[in-house]
Amino acid sequence: KSSSEFFLSGRTMPWWLLGISMVATTFSTDTPNLVTDIVRTNGVSGNWVWWAFLLTGLLTVFVYARLWRRSNVNTDLEFYELRYGGKPARFLRGFRAVYLGVI
Repeated sequence: KSSSEFFLSGRTMPWWLLGISMVATTFSTDTPNLVTDIVRTNGVSGNWVWWAFLLTGLLTVFVYARLWRRSNVNTDLEFYELRYGGKPARFLRGFRAVYLGVI
C-alpha cells in the first residue's frame, strides 16, 4: 500500500468526517483541566474563551476540511508549498521544522 493509502485512507473518507477528526485531535485528557483553569482564573466569563473553540472547530469542519480535500495535498507543508511556493514556503518549512522539532 502507498503512503497516501496509509495516511489518507486512500482519500475515501468524506470531508466532514475528516473535519471532525481534525477537531477531535485537539481534545485530550488535560482539556478539562484547561477549562477549569480558565474559569477559575477569569470567572464565569472565562467560558467565552473555550466556547470560542467551538466556533473555530465548526469553521475547521465545514470550511477548511473541504478546502484541504480539494487541494489534494497530504501534509500541511505541502499545502504551504502549493499556496506560497518559492522562498517564503522554504523559510516556513525550515522554521516549522526547527520550532516543532526543538521547542
